[in-house]
Amino acid sequence: MLCGFLFIPAILLYKLEKKLQKLTLNFVKGNKIVLADYDTTIKSVADENGICLASHCGGAGVCGACRVKILQGSVSDVTQTEKQFLSEQELKAGFRLACMTRAQSNLIIENSFSETKIKILNDVLPFRVKANSKNAFGLGVAVDLGTTSVVATVFDMAEERLIGRVSFANPQASFGSDVMSRIASVTNDVASLRKMQRLLHNSLYESITGILCQNDKTKEDITKIVVSGNTVMQHIFVGSSPSSMGSAPYKPSFLYHSPIHAKEIGLLFGNALIYFVPNISAFVGGDITSGLTALDFDCKNKNETALFIDLGTNNEMALLADGQIFATSTAAGPAFEGAGISQGVRAVEGAICSVSFEKNRLVSHTIGDKRAIGLCGSGMIDYLAVFLENDIMLPNGSLNEDNPLVYRNEDGVLQVTLAEEEKVCITQKDIRSLQLVIASIKAGIKILLKRTAKSEESLNKIYLAGAFGNFINIKNNKKVGLLPSSNSEVIS
Repeated sequence: MLCGFLFIPAILLYKLEKKLQKLTLNFVKGNKIVLADYDTTIKSVADENGICLASHCGGAGVCGACRVKILQGSVSDVTQTEKQFLSEQELKAGFRLACMTRAQSNLIIENSFSETKIKILNDVLPFRVKANSKNAFGLGVAVDLGTTSVVATVFDMAEERLIGRVSFANPQASFGSDVMSRIASVTNDVASLRKMQRLLHNSLYESITGILCQNDKTKEDITKIVVSGNTVMQHIFVGSSPSSMGSAPYKPSFLYHSPIHAKEIGLLFGNALIYFVPNISAFVGGDITSGLTALDFDCKNKNETALFIDLGTNNEMALLADGQIFATSTAAGPAFEGAGISQGVRAVEGAICSVSFEKNRLVSHTIGDKRAIGLCGSGMIDYLAVFLENDIMLPNGSLNEDNPLVYRNEDGVLQVTLAEEEKVCITQKDIRSLQLVIASIKAGIKILLKRTAKSEESLNKIYLAGAFGNFINIKNNKKVGLLPSSNSEVIS
């Protein structure tokens, strides 16, 4: 009689071996080969190994941006979610969504939609650096903490001069392209907060130390750091959960955070003291406060009616009227970053950023003059304006089927080809998504004007801030209704 013998069916042994198996995933763009566990999603492997894939929803499967092409190897079956975003032709060609696709053998992956080189506004306005104290010493760092991008500027406070600046894509993008996605990530997994904080701190540290090395300075020379960013980004920066801003009554843990030493939050800059620009509300942050302060909205401009808009991943605006300032925010950014647009991408090399109409044909221009890979926000607005001007689109946003540039694709969807060789197109559904974004911004402006009993014609000036706001064509934005059509001066 056999005692203590454990019989394990062969099928269970096979499954156990598979789960314990280590796979190699070769991401051809960047030529990076990494190890992964069996049945792990491609996106999670990319995130863990610092491989940046396009993603707007943080892996929730609702944006369709994280497309990759499986060149070799076996993966999990196609999900219903993927069928919503990928055509039969694309699926047959090997395209899959990284957040839905699980590795089941060694893979070779074409990550052609990765976003590593985002076009970032990197100009410092011609303000002279002024130290607040006659005893100012050491280096000061100003950090513009955006949802999509981060810019850090280093100053010599004693000599009141700029010594360097650097910009980089916010590494938290893998958790979602907008603040609501990042709030959801923390709400669903508390560990995400620490991961996002660490990613940002590491990138900031590496970027700033690069400037220091170029100027024969050390991290001990930094005495002050000022952080300006939206309310959610400030919460993540200090390691405070933003979850309370994810549902009503949308209350942040703080609007103003008292100064703290860098080492208290694990930022390795010696005894540098970090100051935070006060936020206004949960979704009107310190970046707006900074802009209003730089423009002296409450001093110089008391006798005029002026609108300040930060067009970016998040859309925030403030209106100066009769010596008072009113502010609001609207959900607008993700679509201009490519979310919900069939071939939308961020402002990366190869993104179509502007368009002209020459000899009855559309001529696309891309960032870096590279081969077109998709369409970014400024290009989307340009196309809508050109479509209107040339009867490709009707005033209500419907594509004009009588125009020879408009046709139906294999799925029967109306679309227009923007780049013939690369087969980059914009569909009727894309246009409807953009109309919602434009309507959202218009609604915010109208609410502010109504609150102050002002009209669009009464606006003396419109100030545009943010990366997207600085690269758009003003004329085209007025044509599609994103900006008021008044004769007010537009300053970007």
